[in-house]
Amino acid sequence: MTVARPVRGGSPPSYAELWRIPGMRPLAVSVGLSRWVLDGMLPILAVLTCLRLFGSPAIAGLVVFLGTVPGLVLTPFAGALLDRRGRIAFIRIDVFVAMVVFAALAALIAADRLTVPMIAIAAVVLSCTRPLAQAGARAQVPTITPERLWDRVNAVDTAMFTAVSLTAPAAASALFGLLGPAPVFMVGAALLLVTAAVLTRVPETVVASDPGSVWEETRTGTRYFFRNRTLISLALSSSLLNFAPGTIIVVLPIIIVNHMQQSAAVVGLLLAIEQVGAAVALIVAGRLGTRGREVPLMAAGAVATAVGVLLILVAPGIPLIAVGMLIVGAGGGPYWVAVYGLRQRRTVPHMFARAFALSYAGNVAGQPLSSAIAGSLSSAGGVVPALALAVAGPLLGIAALLRIPRDPATE
Repeated sequence: MTVARPVRGGSPPSYAELWRIPGMRPLAVSVGLSRWVLDGMLPILAVLTCLRLFGSPAIAGLVVFLGTVPGLVLTPFAGALLDRRGRIAFIRIDVFVAMVVFAALAALIAADRLTVPMIAIAAVVLSCTRPLAQAGARAQVPTITPERLWDRVNAVDTAMFTAVSLTAPAAASALFGLLGPAPVFMVGAALLLVTAAVLTRVPETVVASDPGSVWEETRTGTRYFFRNRTLISLALSSSLLNFAPGTIIVVLPIIIVNHMQQSAAVVGLLLAIEQVGAAVALIVAGRLGTRGREVPLMAAGAVATAVGVLLILVAPGIPLIAVGMLIVGAGGGPYWVAVYGLRQRRTVPHMFARAFALSYAGNVAGQPLSSAIAGSLSSAGGVVPALALAVAGPLLGIAALLRIPRDPATE
């Protein structure tokens, strides 16, 4: 096992310097590929598959919910494992499990044997390993990167996620419309196989030379997280902000495919437009930096997200929906760069994995919860109540931001 060491130097921060960090290139490629499949393709693919095979928005929302929430319960334990054993091994486990699940789903769909319990179980399995990879990557990046490059690497990280969100849903939707669900799941399995191969080039990082009991480390990490006002406030605000994408991923296909009788490719195009707005905004945020102005940036991003969803709610046609999606993306870009930077600066390094695992759980909890609510509301009373909830979530999250102490010493 090797120790990845950060690049140091006195020159001004630059994006080029990031790629000279040992292991950064293959880490970025492997994380990008796994996100492309599991965070970009999978949510929209699950929704479209449930709508086609079972004809139920409620089932679609439930599957999205099960694809995230069960694993969140395991995040304290996952964080302790990551700090105890390193991060890369657990990222590999996530990729391998997901590859097997995708291949199994493709086979079941092709044989016309996929049932609701089967896809629900598959979603739960994927949810249980995903926190290991997500928190592992989030902890690995600041561990091998000097602090003066954190805003830059966070901008690259968010840009990578934006690129995934820009291309993966559009590609998955287009392939789904052309080929159906089974071939798209097989494409995902093949990409995960490539990811596993790239991960073999990423060195592991030694985190603790004499770790204690994993249960004690889990308890220590949980106690640290809940006593840190910044981490708690960021998790709550982020969760409420995620009411917007969690609702959109369920409601948008209903509006476009069911109500407007458009193809699934249009859904992918609109999701891509959202990420165009995010890409432009996060590049600006990463270049200007976020230190000292994180809270105003996050509050502005939350307001922009709510305004974008409101436009989708009142839109009479696709053009105004596209404008709303663009604004939602523009709000999310700087928001997440600021969140990641402030979280790293307010967390002691030896707690990175445990704190980030719990933060990940808090961040994403709002998305599956809102997806499940949106599916139920859309089945019972249409999309308007669901979108109204997506407007309220980000605005309520601003109240949590006001609890963040200005001085880290008062945590």
